[in-house]
Amino acid sequence: MSALWNIEVLDKAGDAVTVQVRQAHPDAGPFPDTLGFALRLLHEQAWELDAGGGYRPTSPLGEACDAKQVLDDKWITGNARRFIAELATEGPATEALDEDTAIRQVADGLGVGEIDELSDADRERFDHAYEQLWKDPAKLPARRYRITVTDPAFVSHVAKGATWASAAY
Repeated sequence: MSALWNIEVLDKAGDAVTVQVRQAHPDAGPFPDTLGFALRLLHEQAWELDAGGGYRPTSPLGEACDAKQVLDDKWITGNARRFIAELATEGPATEALDEDTAIRQVADGLGVGEIDELSDADRERFDHAYEQLWKDPAKLPARRYRITVTDPAFVSHVAKGATWASAAY
Protein backbone atom coordinates (compact mmCIF):
# COMPACT_ATOMS: atom_id res chain seq x y z
CA MET A 1 0.00 0.00 0.00
CA SER A 2 1.23 3.50 -0.79
CA ALA A 3 1.85 6.01 1.94
CA LEU A 4 -1.04 8.41 2.37
CA TRP A 5 0.67 10.64 4.92
CA ASN A 6 4.15 11.57 6.10
CA ILE A 7 4.42 11.87 9.85
CA GLU A 8 6.86 13.87 11.96
CA VAL A 9 6.85 13.95 15.76
CA LEU A 10 7.21 17.61 16.69
CA ASP A 11 6.98 17.29 20.46
CA LYS A 12 6.55 14.69 23.16
CA ALA A 13 5.76 15.36 26.80
CA GLY A 14 4.37 12.87 29.31
CA ASP A 15 1.20 11.34 27.93
CA ALA A 16 1.03 13.41 24.74
CA VAL A 17 2.75 13.80 21.38
CA THR A 18 2.34 16.49 18.77
CA VAL A 19 2.67 15.24 15.22
CA GLN A 20 2.61 16.92 11.87
CA VAL A 21 0.66 14.90 9.35
CA ARG A 22 1.53 15.91 5.79
CA GLN A 23 -0.42 14.60 2.82
CA ALA A 24 1.68 12.30 0.63
CA HIS A 25 -0.80 10.97 -1.93
CA PRO A 26 -3.96 12.24 -3.67
CA ASP A 27 -5.92 9.22 -2.40
CA ALA A 28 -5.41 10.26 1.23
CA GLY A 29 -8.75 12.02 1.38
CA PRO A 30 -9.59 14.61 4.04
CA PHE A 31 -7.43 14.84 7.14
CA PRO A 32 -8.95 12.36 9.61
CA ASP A 33 -10.05 13.55 13.04
CA THR A 34 -10.88 10.30 14.82
CA LEU A 35 -9.35 8.54 17.81
CA GLY A 36 -8.95 5.51 15.55
CA PHE A 37 -6.73 7.50 13.19
CA ALA A 38 -4.56 8.58 16.13
CA LEU A 39 -4.27 5.00 17.39
CA ARG A 40 -3.38 3.71 13.93
CA LEU A 41 -0.67 6.39 13.56
CA LEU A 42 0.96 5.54 16.88
CA HIS A 43 0.58 1.81 16.40
CA GLU A 44 2.46 1.84 13.08
CA GLN A 45 5.67 2.40 15.03
CA ALA A 46 4.80 0.04 17.91
CA TRP A 47 5.68 -3.23 16.19
CA GLU A 48 7.79 -4.83 13.48
CA LEU A 49 7.91 -8.02 11.48
CA ASP A 50 9.98 -10.82 12.98
CA ALA A 51 12.35 -13.01 10.94
CA GLY A 52 9.44 -15.26 9.95
CA GLY A 53 7.24 -12.37 8.81
CA GLY A 54 5.08 -12.43 11.93
CA TYR A 55 3.95 -9.63 14.23
CA ARG A 56 6.47 -8.67 16.94
CA PRO A 57 5.54 -5.91 19.39
CA THR A 58 8.32 -3.43 20.17
CA SER A 59 6.51 -1.33 22.77
CA PRO A 60 3.69 -1.44 25.33
CA LEU A 61 1.23 -0.22 22.71
CA GLY A 62 2.29 -3.02 20.37
CA GLU A 63 1.78 -5.50 23.20
CA ALA A 64 -1.65 -4.10 24.12
CA CYS A 65 -3.11 -4.43 20.61
CA ASP A 66 -1.94 -5.98 17.37
CA ALA A 67 -1.93 -4.96 13.72
CA LYS A 68 -5.03 -7.00 12.86
CA GLN A 69 -7.00 -5.29 15.60
CA VAL A 70 -6.08 -1.74 14.62
CA LEU A 71 -7.06 -2.45 11.01
CA ASP A 72 -10.48 -3.76 12.08
CA ASP A 73 -12.93 -0.82 12.00
CA LYS A 74 -15.33 -2.47 14.44
CA TRP A 75 -12.52 -3.17 16.92
CA ILE A 76 -11.23 0.40 16.57
CA THR A 77 -14.69 1.84 17.22
CA GLY A 78 -15.04 -0.16 20.42
CA ASN A 79 -11.48 0.16 21.70
CA ALA A 80 -9.67 3.32 20.52
CA ARG A 81 -10.71 5.21 23.66
CA ARG A 82 -8.83 2.62 25.77
CA PHE A 83 -5.61 4.01 24.29
CA ILE A 84 -6.34 7.53 23.02
CA ALA A 85 -7.76 10.01 25.52
CA GLU A 86 -7.94 12.96 23.14
CA LEU A 87 -7.09 14.06 19.62
CA ALA A 88 -6.89 17.80 19.01
CA THR A 89 -5.80 19.77 15.98
CA GLU A 90 -3.39 22.64 16.45
CA GLY A 91 -2.83 25.62 14.21
CA PRO A 92 -4.64 26.39 10.97
CA ALA A 93 -7.01 23.77 9.60
CA THR A 94 -5.63 23.08 6.14
CA GLU A 95 -7.55 20.91 3.71
CA ALA A 96 -6.10 17.91 1.92
CA LEU A 97 -5.66 18.08 -1.85
CA ASP A 98 -7.98 15.90 -3.86
CA GLU A 99 -6.82 14.78 -7.28
CA ASP A 100 -8.95 17.29 -9.22
CA THR A 101 -7.68 20.20 -7.12
CA ALA A 102 -4.06 19.05 -7.49
CA ILE A 103 -4.48 18.76 -11.27
CA ARG A 104 -5.99 22.23 -11.50
CA GLN A 105 -3.27 23.68 -9.25
CA VAL A 106 -0.50 22.24 -11.45
CA ALA A 107 -2.20 23.26 -14.71
CA ASP A 108 -2.75 26.80 -13.45
CA GLY A 109 0.85 26.99 -12.25
CA LEU A 110 2.07 26.03 -15.71
CA GLY A 111 -0.49 28.22 -17.47
CA VAL A 112 -1.54 25.33 -19.71
CA GLY A 113 -5.35 25.58 -19.54
CA GLU A 114 -7.43 22.45 -20.02
CA ILE A 115 -5.32 19.33 -19.53
CA ASP A 116 -7.49 17.26 -21.88
CA GLU A 117 -6.35 19.47 -24.75
CA LEU A 118 -2.59 19.56 -24.14
CA SER A 119 0.00 19.04 -26.82
CA ASP A 120 2.38 16.14 -26.26
CA ALA A 121 5.10 18.54 -25.08
CA ASP A 122 2.75 20.33 -22.66
CA ARG A 123 1.41 16.99 -21.43
CA GLU A 124 4.94 15.83 -20.68
CA ARG A 125 5.62 19.10 -18.84
CA PHE A 126 2.35 18.76 -16.92
CA ASP A 127 3.01 15.12 -15.96
CA HIS A 128 6.47 16.03 -14.68
CA ALA A 129 5.12 18.97 -12.64
CA TYR A 130 2.29 16.84 -11.21
CA GLU A 131 4.76 14.15 -10.15
CA GLN A 132 7.01 16.78 -8.57
CA LEU A 133 4.10 18.21 -6.58
CA TRP A 134 3.71 14.91 -4.71
CA LYS A 135 7.48 14.64 -4.15
CA ASP A 136 7.85 18.10 -2.58
CA PRO A 137 6.53 18.04 0.99
CA ALA A 138 6.68 21.83 1.21
CA LYS A 139 3.95 22.04 -1.43
CA LEU A 140 1.62 19.60 0.28
CA PRO A 141 -0.96 20.39 2.94
CA ALA A 142 -0.25 19.46 6.55
CA ARG A 143 -2.16 19.39 9.78
CA ARG A 144 -0.80 19.34 13.30
CA TYR A 145 -2.37 17.01 15.87
CA ARG A 146 -1.85 16.67 19.60
CA ILE A 147 -2.53 13.07 20.62
CA THR A 148 -3.03 12.42 24.33
CA VAL A 149 -2.92 8.78 25.38
CA THR A 150 -4.48 7.08 28.39
CA ASP A 151 -1.10 5.76 29.58
CA PRO A 152 2.29 7.41 28.92
CA ALA A 153 3.64 3.95 28.05
CA PHE A 154 1.55 4.08 24.87
CA VAL A 155 3.86 6.77 23.47
CA SER A 156 7.11 5.37 24.87
CA HIS A 157 8.13 4.15 21.42
CA VAL A 158 8.04 7.52 19.66
CA ALA A 159 10.57 10.31 20.02
CA LYS A 160 10.66 13.95 19.02
CA GLY A 161 12.04 14.17 15.50
CA ALA A 162 10.89 10.68 14.46
CA THR A 163 9.44 10.43 10.96
CA TRP A 164 7.62 7.73 9.02
CA ALA A 165 5.36 7.17 6.06
CA SER A 166 1.85 6.21 7.06
CA ALA A 167 -1.10 4.41 5.56
CA ALA A 168 -3.33 5.23 8.57
CA TYR A 169 -6.91 6.21 7.89
